[in-house]
Amino acid sequence: MKKAMICMLLLMPLTVWAAKSDLKPRLVVCTDIAPADVEPDDMESMVRLMAYADCFEVEALITSVGWNCDPYPLEWQQYLSRVISAYAKDVPNLMRRSGQKRFLSLKKENGQQELGYWPSAEYITSRAVMGSMYGGIKAIGERNDSPGSELLIRLADEDDPRPIYVAAWGGANTLAQAIWRVKQTRSDDEVRNFVRKFRLFTITDQDMQYSMRMDRAYSSHMWLRKDFQDDLQFVWDEGAWQEQCELGKQHWAQHQQLIQGHGALGKEYPNYKWGVEGDTPSFLYVMPNGLNDPEDPHQCGWAGYHERGLCADSLTLLS
Repeated sequence: MKKAMICMLLLMPLTVWAAKSDLKPRLVVCTDIAPADVEPDDMESMVRLMAYADCFEVEALITSVGWNCDPYPLEWQQYLSRVISAYAKDVPNLMRRSGQKRFLSLKKENGQQELGYWPSAEYITSRAVMGSMYGGIKAIGERNDSPGSELLIRLADEDDPRPIYVAAWGGANTLAQAIWRVKQTRSDDEVRNFVRKFRLFTITDQDMQYSMRMDRAYSSHMWLRKDFQDDLQFVWDEGAWQEQCELGKQHWAQHQQLIQGHGALGKEYPNYKWGVEGDTPSFLYVMPNGLNDPEDPHQCGWAGYHERGLCADSLTLLS
């Protein structure tokens, strides 16, 4: 879907315009986080997300397949752990923004969180799981279940009316697997209700290797759009992430000055290679800043605006 220009953000306090009693939006991230010499922008975006953890109910951080990793190397999970460890060191200072003095019990954190609440590193760690290691529609099936896909099923089954926003920094294969699994055991109406719990925002289509990125039929994303087009809000970003990368490159000196080296999180913020924070628009879209309602993709916000139309795989889908 088409995107407009977005603005670049630095790590600054955010004014949340919603009432303090409002609940956070539910957010799931599927990330192909990797070493800095492979693809550093997931690491950058993860640092950014942790700096705004008071704005999102981080339901899951799922390491999973992406452009540069099919299969996903298990040892790369350490880079997510490094960011969470840095958050643990910085969160006492971050809590000063809202005057928060302590954390809720883990049981209460696993319930519903209000805007302005900084979750504990223990909670974030408990939500960091492995998703699909292999990409593509052919991976979907009996051998593709993972802790990530199982967690997505549990999240959708919770008694919570809030939608679940899935930000796919890599591929959305883990969500596709969760839907496939539910299809095996539930009625058509139950599957439809399950799918309608989710809102998917993909940073292009990364359920494949970069070298084969034009082979759209390979990806599980096309299956999601084709079979669930009436039930799944699917935002395909082919503009905002590129603008984000370019703006970051143009203003890289500011990132170095204002982010790198500041606190434990700043020390984990790597130099860019291809672009800067290309995955950040996926959660800027959900940011509760009063600019836009993510339930209405046509509204303009920090992740641009979205129009219904042809996506990159449409010709393949229609053939």
